[in-house]
This record gives sequence, structure tokens and C-alpha cells, in this order.
Amino acid sequence: LFLPTIRTRYIPSRRRIKRRMTPSKNAGGLQELASSALPALGGDPLQPSWSRSLQELMAANQALIGTSGPPQPTAAAQVLLGGSSRTDFGSLVASLETPGGKNMSTSTKTATVVSLEERCRKHRDGIIERILKKEREHSQRAFEKAIERRREEDWAKEREWWMKEMVGKRNLVDSTNHSLSLGPSESSTLPILSGPTSSSNLLPGYASHSNLTLNNRLAAEHGKLVKSLPAGTSSDLGGVVAHFESIASALDDSNAAAGYTTAWQLMASMIPRLSSPIDGALGALIHFCKQYQSFIKNRVASASLAGQDLSTRQNFGSGMAGTVAAYVKLEKGSNASIWCILYYCLRCGDAVAARDVLNVGTIQENFPEQALVQRVISNLGQLQRNASCVWETGNPLISRQDNAAMEDLYEKTRNLEPENTFKIGVLALLSGNELASFETIEDYLFGRLWLALQSDNPPPQIENIGASIRKYGPEYFGGAEENGGWGYALPLLATQQFKTALTFLAEAGGPTGLLQATHLGLVLSMGGIPLEDLGRPSSSTGDLATALLVKYATTLEHDPALGVGAALEYLLRIPSKERSHKEIAELLCRSPHLVDQLAGIMKDDGARQPGELDKHLDSSEVDVVLFKAAENFRRHAQDRSKAELAAKLFMLAGKYSSLISLLNELITPTDKDDDNKRYWWTQSQQFYAHYLSQRSLALASLERENNMKLVDTNRTLMEFRYFFSSLRNEQYQEAFEMIKRLNILPLQQEEVNEKESIYKDMEPILKEQFPALLTGAVHCLHGMHRRIKSESRGVDESVEFQLKDLQKKARFLYIFSGLTNMPNSTKQDIQRLRNNMI
Repeated sequence: LFLPTIRTRYIPSRRRIKRRMTPSKNAGGLQELASSALPALGGDPLQPSWSRSLQELMAANQALIGTSGPPQPTAAAQVLLGGSSRTDFGSLVASLETPGGKNMSTSTKTATVVSLEERCRKHRDGIIERILKKEREHSQRAFEKAIERRREEDWAKEREWWMKEMVGKRNLVDSTNHSLSLGPSESSTLPILSGPTSSSNLLPGYASHSNLTLNNRLAAEHGKLVKSLPAGTSSDLGGVVAHFESIASALDDSNAAAGYTTAWQLMASMIPRLSSPIDGALGALIHFCKQYQSFIKNRVASASLAGQDLSTRQNFGSGMAGTVAAYVKLEKGSNASIWCILYYCLRCGDAVAARDVLNVGTIQENFPEQALVQRVISNLGQLQRNASCVWETGNPLISRQDNAAMEDLYEKTRNLEPENTFKIGVLALLSGNELASFETIEDYLFGRLWLALQSDNPPPQIENIGASIRKYGPEYFGGAEENGGWGYALPLLATQQFKTALTFLAEAGGPTGLLQATHLGLVLSMGGIPLEDLGRPSSSTGDLATALLVKYATTLEHDPALGVGAALEYLLRIPSKERSHKEIAELLCRSPHLVDQLAGIMKDDGARQPGELDKHLDSSEVDVVLFKAAENFRRHAQDRSKAELAAKLFMLAGKYSSLISLLNELITPTDKDDDNKRYWWTQSQQFYAHYLSQRSLALASLERENNMKLVDTNRTLMEFRYFFSSLRNEQYQEAFEMIKRLNILPLQQEEVNEKESIYKDMEPILKEQFPALLTGAVHCLHGMHRRIKSESRGVDESVEFQLKDLQKKARFLYIFSGLTNMPNSTKQDIQRLRNNMI
């Protein structure tokens, strides 16, 4: 595509190259070469600056052919023309000015010029070759891209042509020009929908429309209905679906609202029958039949109000047969064939109407196939009885004999009357063949479902329909900005592809689509229907109903007009109790200002006063939620405000052992002293004085759980803090008395092994304090030793005894530190203090 242009532009003829490369007889030969278009071509063939090399050659040429008399080849010129780099251009010019340069012979001059011409030609050819090679590679890449682009365009056109052939038009429009079809949608994606704690994807590959806002009135109406729903699963969801349909039908008259209404109508037909894939497909087919019945009735009623003539040549009565005949006159004219009326009767699923048409129409329009067709349709009419759709009474199978005869008639008509599409359509439906042409997505689904249910093994056929919808992809069904994703979602729902439908809808429709998908998923989940794609194993371990509820609850939580209360209603609907408790606890953590409102407050006797959660959960479940929330806050206990909330929620949940364990963590390490440690030290004292020093619910709970050891640990840690406080104040005697009172360190030789055994049985949090405690105890002995020496006027026997006693105690503590594997730094500190006790 591009190479001829490149050749013409960059490759001159051989004659042209030769003319350019031949030096002229005057001194301007190489001057012209140096000033030609070569620099514009780029490249770096010989030297770091090939332009400088050409200028040097030009100067050499001028020097060689411009001097008077036969010049001799100087050493510099010979070196330059021979390709040596030892002599620079300055040496060449200097040699030309010497007297010896005039002895060059004519033959030597000619050979030098020829050598120079050959080098220039090779030099230029190399540059041009590099440039052309680069341009050829660039052109090849551009050519390949153009070919790929053209191939994609051709494929897109061919795909569009085949899709129109297979699926036809995408919109079903009634007399008021409002879409009753499944409607188009756009490519979109859904994250894992697990709320604020996760961002992985269940169905990647779609673009989210998260910039849209939620309709607060719509959300409030749905929330009110959800609040009235029974908890858990329910076998009777007809009233629930009807309520949601009424809310949807009251929305604005947009395609997205129409799609949502249609979805609830579809669910009303499918949910009672979703005990098996076949029954689910039967429900979808009944929906498409009744939908078309409503469409035809509305069209005829609208025409009647407009004063249009609805009379037909034959009186088909006032029932469905007459309505279909009037519709055919409006759409196809008065001369439409009886096959057209029969087709639309079967499209409505009304075999009784088709039978009535045959009984009246054949009086004046006989046809050779009358007996066979009338017998088959009459049998279907008998099966239908008083129902409005033949499929409502079950699967109306046609006898094998009639089916074989109808098959022969279908093949004959398809070959001999290919233009009679309505006759072919009637025979295709009655013989169990695929409809050859149809106008809407609904017609396509109607024909495929009819065919699948008449086959010997319907489930695989039903699965193939869903797979074909997924294969078309959301791009085929239009844009989400027009229909909020319903164009793609509704065909998926009709073919029992629940997971793909709801996950796509939740993002394709933005917040409103998430609202719609959540409530559809909630109702399906309440009916015990797995939110999976029929015939497609799940690729995710997550529960879609839970993911939708959590994601939607998060949206409500962040909406100022709805808030936490609205979000709570949906988190309570999560099927798994454990997951529901977890999500409510996280909601509580994200709303610390509502802890008192949701969890309640603590009364003086230690009991909890009920809060908002108690209206939905029993007390034991509330305690579980509060405990989970407290544990979440506990993980951030370095923040005092979060630690306070954790302590408060532990108390409200009645988890006093967890509360004491938290207090123990907050007052350690006991040798550190700052505002935070002093604050929690005070809180521990107050808690002990109010709840543990006397009979209380907290004390009874700890005794019942056999966790009184935690209280002992807390008291020991408090003593440790008293000891270190006295040590910092240099109150050595008082501090040492505390060590004696604790009775956990060996002060005599016979106590070493005993105290080692006690140490091994201690709680880990107490063991963590021992390095500082041992060092502090020896420091206390050292302080007492120094004070005794400084206060005594002489070393008498009593003073000597006291000093040696202190040294012995320090030695026992050093031995104990080795037996208990204290850190080397601790043992070194003890040894340093002992060395000073002389």
C-alpha cells in the first residue's frame, strides 16, 4: 500500500546517483556534495559527525586539484585517504603548505581522486541504504496496521449483518411508541460487591457508571417494602413480587423503568416454576406469550379509541381470535393470509384462538394442509382448556405421527414457498423447528424456548440459549445510558443466567441498577434459588446475594438522606448469619457516633439497655455483633478513642474477660510512664473498684467463665506499675517491699528453683515484664546499698551484714535471670549494678 510511494520518493535511478557522485572539474565538486540534501537524511555512518568528515574530504579535494603544478601526496593526505585516524585535518592542511607538496605526479593525483570518488560513493550509498531500510520497516509496520484495521472493520460489518440475520430488530414498540422489549444495554463491570472491605471482581471486563446518583425516593420505597419482608426463605413470593412490580410501574416512563417493570413480570412467571430448568424455561415462555397478548390488546384498543376500522372480512368473535385478526388488519392490511393470523395466535401462545380462527377462516379460505393443521391445533386447544396460554397447562407435546407429517409439510413449504414467512413460522412451531425469521429479541427467545421445550432433552437446549446471549455480549444489545443495562440483563434472566445478569446490571445501571439488581437477587435468594448461571459452573466462591446486599448497603450508608438505618435493613437480610453479624459490626465501626443509638447504653448495675439492634436481633445475636465490633476497634488500640470504643463495646456485649485482657494490654509495659499509660491505669483502678471489688454482673460472669485469673494478672500488673513508680521516685525501701509482697522473685538461695517454677506457669503478658522487673529489683538493691554506705559513718558489723545481704540478693536475682533465659542485655545490666555494689 505504501511501498511504491517510498520507492519513488527515496530511490533515485542509477544514472542519477552516478551524476551526483561524480566530482566536477572545478573546486566545487565536493562543496556541492557537502551542501546537498544528505544532512537532512540523518544517519551516523563513519564518524561521530559525518558532516565534519565530508567537509574534511571537500577541503582535501580543493587542496589536491586546486594547486598549481603537480603536487606530491603528503603523508597527511595519504593517511586521510587511506582511512587512518592518526593524523587529523590540521596535519593535512599543514602538509599542503610545505614545499615538498609540489612534487606529486599526475598519475598519483588521478589515483587519489579516483580513490576519493569511490569512498564518497560508498559513503553516500551507505547512508541512503540505512535510511531506506528504516523507512521500509516503518512502512511495513504501517501497512500491517492498516491491514489489521481493515480486517476488523470488515469483520464488524459481517458480524452486524449476521446478527441482523439471526436476531433481527432489537425493539418491540407498541402503539404509543414505548418500548416493551428487553431493551439494549452497555458493556459494564461489577467489583466483588463485598462492601468497603474488598475490591476484587466477580465479573471483570465492564466499565462502571458509578458517577450516577441514587434516587432517594425510589430507595426509600424499596426499603420500606424490604423492612416488611419476612426473614429467611419463603415459598410464597407472589405477593412480594407483585409489590415490587407496583413500585417499578409507578416510576418515570423511561426505558430503564420499563425494563425493571418487565423484569418483575418475568420473575412473577418464573419464580414459582424454578424448581427445575425446564419449569423455569416454561415460566419464561409463558411470560413472552402473555407479554405479546398484552401488546396486541393494547395496540387494538389504542386503534379503537382512535376511530380506526377494525372490521375484518370474517367475524372471528370478540375473543382473542378476533383481537389478533384486528391486529393483523392494522399491521398487514385486510388481505393478509390466514397464516398470518395463525402465526400471531401461536406467538401469543393461545391455541384456542388459533383453533377458532381455523374454524371460521377455513370456511372461505380452504388450503390443502387444513386437515393436518386443524387437527394438531385442535389438540393443543383441548390441552389449553380455559387457560390464556397453552403452556400454562404443561408441556403440550404433539404426537409423533402428527409431528412427522408436520415436519414433511414444513420442509415442502420452506422449499416451494420460501416467501410465505408466516406459513413457514406456523409450521416451524408445530413441527418443532427453529423460527427462520423474527422481529424482536423476544421473538428470538420465544422461538428458541418453544423449540427447546419440544425437544427430547430440553436442559442442554435451554443452556445453549443462555450461552448464545452471553456470546453476543452486552455491546450487541445497545447502550446502558438508554436502558440502564436491561437490554442485556433481561434476556439473561429469561434464560436463567442469573449471576451474569445481576452482576452486569448492578454496574451498567449505576446506583439505580445496583438497587434493582439487589432487590431481584434478594427475592430470588428468599425463594431458595441459587444466583448462578444455568449450565455454567461458578468461577467465584463468593455469594452474589450477599455481595449485592453489602454493596447496596454501603451506598445507602453514604447517602445523607438515607444513612445507617437504611443500610442496616439490608445487612440484616444477608442469608448467612455469621456474615450478616460481621457486616453489621463493620457498619457499627464505621459509625462510632451511633454506637449508643444502635448498641444501647450501660446501666449502673452493669446490664445493657436495649438499642436499635435489639429490634431486629435477639440479645445473644446483639452480643455477638458488639463483640465483633469491639474486636475491630481493638486492632487499632494505639488510638485512644478506638481503644475506648473497644472497651465500651466489650462491656455492652458482656465480654468482661476480653475487657480485662484489653486493659492489661493497655497498661503494659509497666516500666513506661506517659499520659496514655497513666490514663489506662486510672481506668483499670476505677473498673476494679466499681465492678470487681464487690458482687456484680461482671464478677459473676468472670466466675461463670472461670476467668478470675485475668483479674489476678491485672492486679499483678498494677503492682508492677506501683513498683516502677516508686523506683523512679528513688523510694528504694518502699519499692523493695513491693517486691517482697509480690513473692515472685528469689531473695534466698532456697527460693531460686521455686520461683523459676512459678515463672514458667505465669501468663505471657507477665513474663514480658520480667526483664524490666529483674533489672529494676537489682537497681533497687543497688540504690539501697549505696544509701546505706553513704549514711553510715563507719562499716561496723551490722552495716557489713546489711551490705552483704543486699549483694547476696542481687546474686540470686542474677542466677534467676540465667535460669529463666532473660535477654543478654538484662543480665549485663544486672552484672553492671552488682559490680558497683562493693
